[in-house]
Amino acid sequence: MPNPLRTWCAAKITYQGVRRTRQPLWLLAALALSACGGSTGRSAEPSAPPVTGTPPSPSAQGKGTVVISVATTDGTPVRDLSLAINGGFDGRGATTDANGEARFTEVPVGDASVNAWGGGYHPAGSQFTIVGDAVTTVPIVVESVTEAIPVLLAARTGPSSDGRTMSLELDVAVLDENGTARETLTTADFSFDGNCGWDWCLMNSDGTLLNLDYAASIETADLIPISTGPRAPLATAILLDQSMDMADFDPAGLRVSGLEPFLSSIASPDSVALASYYDAAVAGDVAAPKVTTYGPFTSYAAGLIARADSLPGQETGRSTTAATNSAVAQLVQFSSSQATDDPGGTQRSVVVINTQPDAGYACHSRCADAVKAARDAGIHIVAIGKEYSFAFELATHTGGAGIEVVSPEQLPPVFRGLDSILSRSIAHNRVHLGLESSPGALQPGRLVSGYLNIRIGPNTVLMPWITVPIDGT
Repeated sequence: MPNPLRTWCAAKITYQGVRRTRQPLWLLAALALSACGGSTGRSAEPSAPPVTGTPPSPSAQGKGTVVISVATTDGTPVRDLSLAINGGFDGRGATTDANGEARFTEVPVGDASVNAWGGGYHPAGSQFTIVGDAVTTVPIVVESVTEAIPVLLAARTGPSSDGRTMSLELDVAVLDENGTARETLTTADFSFDGNCGWDWCLMNSDGTLLNLDYAASIETADLIPISTGPRAPLATAILLDQSMDMADFDPAGLRVSGLEPFLSSIASPDSVALASYYDAAVAGDVAAPKVTTYGPFTSYAAGLIARADSLPGQETGRSTTAATNSAVAQLVQFSSSQATDDPGGTQRSVVVINTQPDAGYACHSRCADAVKAARDAGIHIVAIGKEYSFAFELATHTGGAGIEVVSPEQLPPVFRGLDSILSRSIAHNRVHLGLESSPGALQPGRLVSGYLNIRIGPNTVLMPWITVPIDGT
């Protein structure tokens, strides 16, 4: 007889995970197991390991012991990581000890898989074979979240003549802890997953879900080397989320301390401005966005650094779609009037650093004002935030970059690479994909979404979520 409490917990976590964190089903089950009496390890930042659970064949005979050994890329054992054998569906969960190990006994022989995840590390996984009456040792190499940070520099769709096939081009960089992009990724390291029947893969322009899927194939993923030529001046407006949601995500204020080296590096002809925002509404559905700017654009940012230093500990209000939309629109207008274009071709950007529990997933009418204002002014919106947020669609719709951070520890490396990201003088892979769906599915104005899988190590695959509007040109 099933355990009612375990069933209720699994259903609750599955619902919240699908709606809020875009988790694959195996991880939701493992999290449910942990919440309802399974593994007692620290919960992971939402992400998606590369290996899904594959229960052994029912015909397998005998049982064996499995020892999972988890270490970093330099060989250091990692403790307190959660582990699940075969996706956790058979109740086999554990936590690594001080030696980075966990032991599973009485496991049916045959093909199996293990997934490892936990705070501070990218999820990882491996497939192996269990031998009867023997000990099978499985090494897992995990990479810290600061060692690999995905950056979507740009996304473009090609025209579709029949609404059934189309091309998709993604410019993608993976930053290391120094904010430098990896130059070792090849076509074989990329894939695109549109098999998400539990989530949104194709949407109408109003964000309604279409019960349609597609097949995707990677054609090429050419490395575009670092640009060595002179770049245009940068006029960058930084918009900091100053809500309680951000305080919960970044209690140490790394969004400020990590930003200060970037601000200190500003010199003429580059310029920078600083602003913060939050939703001041305390109840009801009517938003009350509060936006504060801290002076005009400047090439001497000492005053802005002092202003930024005062922000941690002063958070208030919430982070909402309406507040983000309004704040971005106001800062676009501010940038348009303050940082005027010139014959040198100044590149103007609004960089939104936010966390947003109620991510929009399809902004359209809700972000039309901000998108139109940015496009009219030639300003790119760049989104830096937890998971996938409303700001990421603002970035995609305006030709800007999106940087997904799952931990505040990733913010300082992102800021170290921010100058290169804004000027696009950064090594990246130009990934060409072919998409195919049912006739008429890939219509202009709709959105296509999926996981871009990026292999960054022997056991680790990054899986940033991509949503791109289908262009009709």
